[in-house]
Amino acid sequence: MRFGSITGLVILIPFDSYEKAYCTYASLSLFYPFMLILP
Repeated sequence: MRFGSITGLVILIPFDSYEKAYCTYASLSLFYPFMLILP
């Protein structure tokens, strides 16, 4: 649900901000397991 909305935002990010989007995806991949563990 939350992950889906974040994916939509990444798609809407311009290609000029691709590096910024990649950093956001990297941080998301780090925090995603914690989202699964925490209630």
